[in-house]
Amino acid sequence: MGLGGIGKTTIVNVVSNEISRHFEGCSFLENVRDTSLITLQNQLLSEILKGVRFSITNKGKGINMIKERLSKKKVLVILDDVDKNSEDALVGKCDWFYLGSRIIITTRNKQILHHHGVDEIYEPPKMDAKQSLQLFSRCAFKIDEIPEDYLDLPKNITKEIGGLPLALEVIDSSLFGMEKSFWQDTLEMLQNHILDAEILIKLKISFDGLTY
Repeated sequence: MGLGGIGKTTIVNVVSNEISRHFEGCSFLENVRDTSLITLQNQLLSEILKGVRFSITNKGKGINMIKERLSKKKVLVILDDVDKNSEDALVGKCDWFYLGSRIIITTRNKQILHHHGVDEIYEPPKMDAKQSLQLFSRCAFKIDEIPEDYLDLPKNITKEIGGLPLALEVIDSSLFGMEKSFWQDTLEMLQNHILDAEILIKLKISFDGLTY
C-alpha cells in the first residue's frame, strides 16, 4: 500500500521472482484499475493453468470457474494497482484456493485491504537522501556516483522531488546529457511549484519539457 510512484509494482515483481517457484501456479495481474474484470479472470486462469485458453464472457461464470479449477492448487496471485473492490471477482475468499496459497494486492487505498481482510499490510517508505542520490546518478549520469562538480544540483533536486522513485527516474533521466543550465532550470521549476505528496505535480515538469 502506498503513493503512486513509491515503487509498489517494482517490489512485488522482485517478490514474485523470488517466491513463485514455491507454488503450483502464478498469475501477475497488472494495471487492475484499468482492465476489465472479464479480461482479468481469463488471464488469471490462463496463467495458472498453463496451456489452457479461456473465453469467459460474464463475471459470475468467471468466479465459478476460478473456484472450481483452482480450489485444489497452491497458487500465487498478484493484483497490481487495485482502486476498488474488483478483487472480489478475482480472488474472493481464502477458501477459493488451496492451503498455502498467497494473494498480494498493491493499492493506494488502504480501505481495499481492510475490506478484503488481508493478514499483513506493508507501506514502502520514501527513499532517503543517500538512496535518492544513488538513483539520481544512475538515471542522470548512468554511473553509480555523481561527479563532484555536479554534486550540489543533484542534492537540491532530489530534496525537492521528495524521495519518490518514479518521479526521480522520470525527472533525472530527462537531465541525462543536458547542460548545467537545464539542470538549474529544472531545479527552479521544482522550487516554484507547491509541492505535496502527489507525484503528478512533479512529473508535469518533465511533461512540459517534451517536444510535440
